[in-house]
Amino acid sequence: MRLFSLILFFACASGAQVADGINASVTRTVTLTPDEADFTAVLSAPLDTTQDQITQILNNSGIQNFTFVSVVASRASNVYPPPDHAELYYNVTFKVAPSAMKDFAQHLEAMRTDPPSPVTSVDYYAVLAVSQSAIEVAHQSAIAPLLADARTRAQTVAAAAGLKLGAIQGVSETVQGAPTVAYAYISSSAFSSSSIGVSGTQYTFYATVKFAAQ
Repeated sequence: MRLFSLILFFACASGAQVADGINASVTRTVTLTPDEADFTAVLSAPLDTTQDQITQILNNSGIQNFTFVSVVASRASNVYPPPDHAELYYNVTFKVAPSAMKDFAQHLEAMRTDPPSPVTSVDYYAVLAVSQSAIEVAHQSAIAPLLADARTRAQTVAAAAGLKLGAIQGVSETVQGAPTVAYAYISSSAFSSSSIGVSGTQYTFYATVKFAAQ
C-alpha cells in the first residue's frame, strides 16, 4: 500500500502516470516577433466595374501580390440616408514586411481620401502577425527539448515504481498563442489611423509523450 501511494504521488507530481506505459505531459513557451503585416482592404465601385480595373488600380498604388477574397453587390450600410443603388465591394488581402506596414497604409490612405475612378470608397486595416512558417520553425526547435523534458519526468516515475523506462510509443501535441502586448494595427475607421507597438507573441507548445515501461 505504501509503495502504491508513493507511485501515485510521483505520478501526480511529475505530470505522468503509470498504466500500460508512462505518460508525461510537458510544455515549452517561446516568444516570436511578428514577421508580417496582414492587410485587408475593401474597395467599392459601380456595378459595371471589372476585377481587372480594380487589379490595375491596386497595382498602380504599389500593391502587387494580393488576393481577392470576395466580391459582393450591396448597398452601403455605413452612410445615412442609405443610397438607393447597390455597388460592388471588392475584399482583398495581402501581406508585407512589418517595416513596410506604414508605407502601404499610406498608399491605401491616399486612395481613401481621393479614390481613383471608378472606385468610390476604400476602407482598410492591418495587423502585425507571426507567419505560419515562423511558428513551424519554432515548433521544430521545441520538439527535442520537449521530448527530453518528457523523458526526465517519465524516468522519475519509472524509478519510483521500480520500472525500466522504454521507447516512445506515441506523442500528441497542441499549440496556443497570444500577444504579449496589444497587437499593432492601422485602420481607416472613423478614428485617425494609428498603431500600437507589440513586443511579440507567446506560443506554448504542449506535448504528451507515452513511454513503454517494464
